[in-house]
Amino acid sequence: GYKYTVEGNKITIKSCSDLEYRMLGSRVEGYWDFNYAGFTDGWKVQNGKMELDGKGTLIVTPANGDPAILKSVSFDASKYNQVKVGIKYFAGLENFTANFYFTTESDGAWNEAKSVKATYQIPQYVKEGNTVYIVFDLSSCDEWTGTILYIRIDAISGSTQTHEFDSVQ
Repeated sequence: GYKYTVEGNKITIKSCSDLEYRMLGSRVEGYWDFNYAGFTDGWKVQNGKMELDGKGTLIVTPANGDPAILKSVSFDASKYNQVKVGIKYFAGLENFTANFYFTTESDGAWNEAKSVKATYQIPQYVKEGNTVYIVFDLSSCDEWTGTILYIRIDAISGSTQTHEFDSVQ
């Protein structure tokens, strides 16, 4: 069921819930925080399953050692020079290298030329479940130009460890 209102000759049909309208109205371009249960904002999982806890966490349970999250986008690369990913700390996270991949309007293939690697720098005081951040320096990649069509984050390549994303910005 849709909600609707009638005012004279005008019928307004509401195709979202009140919560969804509030959520969509509060979106910030280039920032995803996973705060609404069931609303992935277009993020998909590759090689695993994904769930949202409704408290700001996107949980990925890998099916094999090559899990990733990816999203269809459309923006000019010059708008952004870094991507900052918040992930919940688990013992051993510091042993992984994360990869950020992208495709462009002129080259739709996923490849190493269109990727940026980053290592986790874990502060001493961090406890299991605390959010830590990894930053990908996009300005270090010569291919980061033109219109970006897809982005992909391989946060813990080579592992089947369940991991939890807090945000992507």
